[in-house]
Amino acid sequence: MSIRFSGILVAGLSLGFVACGGDSLTLPPSSGDLEITTTTGGSEPDADGYTVQVDAQQPQAIATAGTLRVSDLTPGAHNVLLSGMAPNCSVAGDNPRSLTVAVGETTSATFELTCGSTTGGLEVTSQTSGADQDADGYSISVDGSDQGPLGANATVTLGNLAPGSHVVGLAGVANNCSIDGDPLRAVTVSPGQTASVTFAVTCSQLPPDVGNLQITTNTSGTDQDDNGYQFSLDGGQPRPIGINSTALLTSIAVGQHSVVLSNVAGNCNVDDDSKDVTITSGQTAALTFTITCGAIPPTTGTIHVTTTTSGDNQDTDGYAFKIDNGQNQPIGLNGAQDVANVPVGVHTVVLSGLASNCRADDPSQQAAVLPGGTANVAFAVTCQAIPPSASRSSMLADPRTIPTGGTSTITVTVRDASGRALAGIPVTLDITGTGNSTTTASPGSDVTNQDGDAVFTFSSTDAGDKTVTATAGGVKIKDTEVITVFRRTSTIQITSDPDDPSTSGQPITVGFTVTVEGGGTPTGTVDIFSLEEGDVGCHVDVSAGSCTFPLNSVGLHHLQASYSGDNQFTDSLDPDGEEHTVNPATP
Repeated sequence: MSIRFSGILVAGLSLGFVACGGDSLTLPPSSGDLEITTTTGGSEPDADGYTVQVDAQQPQAIATAGTLRVSDLTPGAHNVLLSGMAPNCSVAGDNPRSLTVAVGETTSATFELTCGSTTGGLEVTSQTSGADQDADGYSISVDGSDQGPLGANATVTLGNLAPGSHVVGLAGVANNCSIDGDPLRAVTVSPGQTASVTFAVTCSQLPPDVGNLQITTNTSGTDQDDNGYQFSLDGGQPRPIGINSTALLTSIAVGQHSVVLSNVAGNCNVDDDSKDVTITSGQTAALTFTITCGAIPPTTGTIHVTTTTSGDNQDTDGYAFKIDNGQNQPIGLNGAQDVANVPVGVHTVVLSGLASNCRADDPSQQAAVLPGGTANVAFAVTCQAIPPSASRSSMLADPRTIPTGGTSTITVTVRDASGRALAGIPVTLDITGTGNSTTTASPGSDVTNQDGDAVFTFSSTDAGDKTVTATAGGVKIKDTEVITVFRRTSTIQITSDPDDPSTSGQPITVGFTVTVEGGGTPTGTVDIFSLEEGDVGCHVDVSAGSCTFPLNSVGLHHLQASYSGDNQFTDSLDPDGEEHTVNPATP
């Protein structure tokens, strides 16, 4: 804004000043936003959160209970996909969803997820009938491992069991009691579910003269039998026992008895699998089985897969490989991956997921796996340079309106013709106008990162519309931005009038100060004048701080101060001014 003043004293009347100015116009918004929220319930939420992808944009991370805002979207329908959920988690409602964005508004959507349990439980029940029931109850074994006691008529729930089939056994049954059916039961455990198994035990009346028998197993060596063993007394029903365990049989009739150990793995040897023992009235006899296990020859091997990548514009998201018709497994550009427990034989390893500008020397290779050995498969990939696309690359300035001395972040995203982000591309900016400066956040930021972005910070000391263009890898991109730089406000004020009152024709000195928004040093000029004597005043540089001039007209004067402004700061007028009295000169 500029201001001009003039004043003429006619017959005691004064003519004032006219100020003309204008305000800048702010363009209405042309885009809208999406606000995506996730809520997660259930017993085992996904620990690493999810990802959100809007249309074909780069996926962004979001917490299991979080909010993500996606800005500057074109008006209309957009496709929103939530991914990265753990297998035990599910989304309520549609996924992906179509959301409509309106200009200048924020459209919100919530994805509700429920995560179930990844383990299951097992409910073991005993039902005992008959005379002389076992007073100390029984013990539970799962897959040969002791899981604690179980009363004669009781229920115990075991938790945190891996899904799948398990072998459940009931041990510690008195000699006068027998389990109805198989003492080892196969039970299938499902995630988040509790399976159940019931053992019915029938006990007979004890003979009047009995003793006890303690049976112990000691196992050593490699590849021990994880499922444990079984033993039987006098050819009776087999009972489970662990590989290093002790079982106490009570109320056994006095006399000689035979104990047989069975269900021993083929790689394990027993010192004697059938032993005799004598039971004495009221005493506890001890019997020990010593088992030695050897190593089981391996039936599988390992495939070691490596990748080496050379050339320009390498594939940023890596590759994938699969063995035979198995699942794809990720591997880096220069990565190594071991796949263990591969059956012995010849297998086919295929590399996939290569970018269109990359080629593998041999994407399908054979691997011969030997027992306990490692077969090596090496893929060499070569990539060619991809030129940037002038139309698919883009530029964004934020904010687009700044004051002089303020900053705006300019992000140039470089893509190829297929829309894929290009890394390692040098970017330069061309900005119209004067007083401009650009910096990078860190050394090398003028070269695109893995997301294809080069980030600059723009500032200018001169107001005006600044048109920004970018050149990436020698290609001038079509997208441009206009950053409006406006002048910061200034305030001028008369600070001193020490010669008041003065006499006609006497020079007076008037002090002033100019204050600017945001700090800085203003340039330009200051005019000090009287509204009653417009043709008298002074015109000085703003740095002078004061000016001196004479007033000739006798009477009350209204002094005014005006700052001319510069490229950084607006011009201004002292709103109050200063009164000054001029007396007639002494003859």
